[in-house]
Amino acid sequence: MKTINRTPKTKRQLQILMRNHMDSHCKDRCLDAKESCAYYKTCDVIFQALHATFILLLLCIPLSAQQLSKKYVSANFTSYISYSVACPMYVSYNLYKGGGNCSRDTMTWKCQTDSIGIESSYLHSGYDKGHLCAAEDFAYDCTLESNTFRYENAIPQKPGLNRGSWAMYEANIRSLSKKNHMFIICGGFQWGTKIGKISVPKMCFKVYKNLTTNKITYMIFQNTQQGTYSVLDSLHFYRIVPYQLQNLLK
Repeated sequence: MKTINRTPKTKRQLQILMRNHMDSHCKDRCLDAKESCAYYKTCDVIFQALHATFILLLLCIPLSAQQLSKKYVSANFTSYISYSVACPMYVSYNLYKGGGNCSRDTMTWKCQTDSIGIESSYLHSGYDKGHLCAAEDFAYDCTLESNTFRYENAIPQKPGLNRGSWAMYEANIRSLSKKNHMFIICGGFQWGTKIGKISVPKMCFKVYKNLTTNKITYMIFQNTQQGTYSVLDSLHFYRIVPYQLQNLLK
């Protein structure tokens, strides 16, 4: 998937954008209106003032419109929840020798607070309750697997993603965990429309670290029926995903 984002992400990109705009405006005044080009020189003064204002604004703008409201710690995962989207932004967990034979047929979704309101939000929405901490990862222990059926561990995912490429990489990571200790962080971003009270992410991400080799893999997924995904390097990942995950990955 080729990601195209025309929104300036860095102070340098904002500076270039402003510089180009001011240059174009000032040159038009010099050439078209035939005014004294001394006016053009004043543009530098205007530009510097605007640039200083932009920098001050940037320092005040959060990295994401979603702020951490609550951290929910369970026996097998930690969930980082934002009340503004009514679901977790992401979860993190460790995995070793994942998989097993526990049946999930009788397991039901639960929540610390308003499970009825959340359940009704998903009903007939066209979205799956997408596990972040994968249920099958803990199928060696029925209690731990049942614990993954929490709304603190779910975001709305299109069935094509949840049962397709997302599930495929869950299986790949589970396979790696047979011989390696793994650390996984996954979640959603670019929160858009709502189903009931829950916001839906346009994009999902998965980061997993092999604690044996220290190799970290960064992935993003489109939350669509196609479930298109890309593997990125860390530089491009953090330009797209608005969460600072570096401390968790140390």
